[in-house]
Amino acid sequence: MGLLVALCVTFIVLWATDAHLTPEATGAVAGAAVSGLVAIALAVLGFVERRADAQRRQDEREADAHERRQTRNESYMIESFGFFTGGTQRRGVGISAVEGLLPELPDLRGVFVPLLVNQAIYVLTKVPESKKRSDVAAEVTENAAGGKALDDHEKDNFNRMIALLAELRPRDQEHEESYEKLATKIQEKITRVTDETAKWLEHRLSELGPRPTS
Repeated sequence: MGLLVALCVTFIVLWATDAHLTPEATGAVAGAAVSGLVAIALAVLGFVERRADAQRRQDEREADAHERRQTRNESYMIESFGFFTGGTQRRGVGISAVEGLLPELPDLRGVFVPLLVNQAIYVLTKVPESKKRSDVAAEVTENAAGGKALDDHEKDNFNRMIALLAELRPRDQEHEESYEKLATKIQEKITRVTDETAKWLEHRLSELGPRPTS
């Protein structure tokens, strides 16, 4: 700022000398020019400060909004856990909640994965078994053998849970034991179901994928 004023005054003095102005006139012109420069500089500084202050307020509002959204999403997620204790329809609602909130709450992956694995294993127990494919028929329970086929809604629930787990697994070695547990349960079930059901389960097992390489 000081350098700019000095340059301005120097320029005015040179100009006044060429214009043959009196010292009084030269001083008046220089004073007016310096006052104008100072006013402009103060206006620019004020504008910059106002912009910076507005940006700070905007950042604070966005941070507050993010924190409120995070808190709200965590509350929704906790509430969604209750849906997994119900039947097929409630389980579907819970899965929808996980699908919607998972991108917003990646830090809760440690809760999502065991929950989805346990629910998938539970649904797997509801898949009716066929003694014709069982290598150990004595282990086939009376309720599972020849039981009612898994309804379309529950089958869709299973497919969606496997899809979520398949998406998480490549970057989640912490819970690899849970993924392996589910994969083992699916493999065991494949040996005890009809060919059509086995084919469906084989697709889900392939979707879940192999153990990630480190």
